[in-house]
Amino acid sequence: MRNKLAHPCVFCVFRSACRLLICLAAMALALPISQAATPHPQISFIQLTNTSGCVGDGGSFYPTFDRLVKKVAFTSSCDLIPGKNSDGIGEVFVMNFDGSGLVQLTSTTGGIGAIHPEIDSSGQKIVFASDRDMISGGNSDGNFEIFTIQVNGTGLTQLTQ
Repeated sequence: MRNKLAHPCVFCVFRSACRLLICLAAMALALPISQAATPHPQISFIQLTNTSGCVGDGGSFYPTFDRLVKKVAFTSSCDLIPGKNSDGIGEVFVMNFDGSGLVQLTSTTGGIGAIHPEIDSSGQKIVFASDRDMISGGNSDGNFEIFTIQVNGTGLTQLTQ
């Protein structure tokens, strides 16, 4: 009697093990197929600035881009356009997202300069902070104030005093 009871249990275990092995084999075959069908995202990097030859320990920093990802604005203490920032003070620059069309938007002397640019939602203006007197008499105390400028370099406006 004992053999008759043991036999069905062994068969059930064997049948369950076979089902498990079949499922695992099917998954093992399907996984490479599903991975091959799904393309893997590729990440690429483009260096937009060259900070060699900067004054002191400067560089380019605080990058921001417009919502259409066409323009990049950033601060740099490097002389990216030869002769335009030879004192190494922070200045605001803008360029196309592919690295072309570099334009220096500010030109300050002394202090920290112009920092933390941000392109507005229209992509037409850049807001930034500066501790320089960029509009004569507007910031004679040297505290940081908020300014805007068009991406083409016109229309400098001081918002705070």
